[in-house]
Amino acid sequence: MYKIETHLHTRPVSFCAYLPPEEMVELHHKNGYYTIFVSDHFAINHFSRLGDVSWQEKTQMLYDSYLRAKKRGDELRMTVLFSPELTLKNNHYLLYNVDLDFLNSREDFFSLTIEEFHRYATEWGISIIQAHPLRDGKCTPCPEFVIGYEVINSNPRHENFNDNVIALANEHGLLITAGSDAHRVEDVNGAAVLSPFEIKSADDYLALLRSGEAKLLLHGEIIV
Repeated sequence: MYKIETHLHTRPVSFCAYLPPEEMVELHHKNGYYTIFVSDHFAINHFSRLGDVSWQEKTQMLYDSYLRAKKRGDELRMTVLFSPELTLKNNHYLLYNVDLDFLNSREDFFSLTIEEFHRYATEWGISIIQAHPLRDGKCTPCPEFVIGYEVINSNPRHENFNDNVIALANEHGLLITAGSDAHRVEDVNGAAVLSPFEIKSADDYLALLRSGEAKLLLHGEIIV
């Protein structure tokens, strides 16, 4: 089985993260991951901390964190993929098949509703999974605008109500996934997705979730 991390953050774009991209990759390599997704924050409060520079310079910084991680991953023979975490109001969404052209296609992303963003992202072939949909009682599940829920999130500094999210996903017939939401050394290896085949692209990953062959791990134990 191939071990996948679907949700991690790096400095400097994710100001809440503690480690640069290269160190995050190395830690995941030591913990047996074959594929990781770099999910740095695509959010107004994070972008505002990047300085008085243009939108294009900020999106380049977001993308460069992924490229730095990918370079180190290539050296370690790991697959490193890009899935920025968009924040709209209090909700968070992991985006798949995003590239720099999409990030630069407009500068008003953070003012959109999820309905407006979903409509626009669909035109670009982008898939959306809602991260920790019940976190801290502040997030609102949006099943009509996503293909799946992150039903297991092992970040220890939040209440994620994982059991309730699993039930919600089943109720709405959504795809399910798991992620460590790693920001610090101690967060790494909290959760994982196991695959019977290698994941080399976002499409491979989505196909795995649709196949029903994925196993979701929390602290080394299969939960789903």
